[in-house]
Amino acid sequence: MIAQGVQLMVIGMSVVFMFLLVLVACMSLLATIVKLIPGQVSSRDKTAAVVLPGCVETVPDCQKSLEAAIAAVGIHHRRRSQ
Repeated sequence: MIAQGVQLMVIGMSVVFMFLLVLVACMSLLATIVKLIPGQVSSRDKTAAVVLPGCVETVPDCQKSLEAAIAAVGIHHRRRSQ
C-alpha cells in the first residue's frame, strides 16, 4: 500500500518536473525568437518614464508632484488598511 503511494508520488512529481522543463524550454525558445524580430525594442532598452498628465518630462516640478502623488497614495493606503 505504501509502495503504491510512493510510486504514485514519484510519477506525479516526475510529470510536473517534465512539464516545467518543457515550459522553460518553450519560454527560452520564444525569447530567442523575439530577439531575432527586427524593429522590436526590448524592455531593457526602454526607460520607464512616468509622466503626469499635462507635464513635460524635463520639468523638475513634475517629478516633485509625482513624488507627492505617490506619497499621498501611500498615506491613503495605510489609513484605509488600519
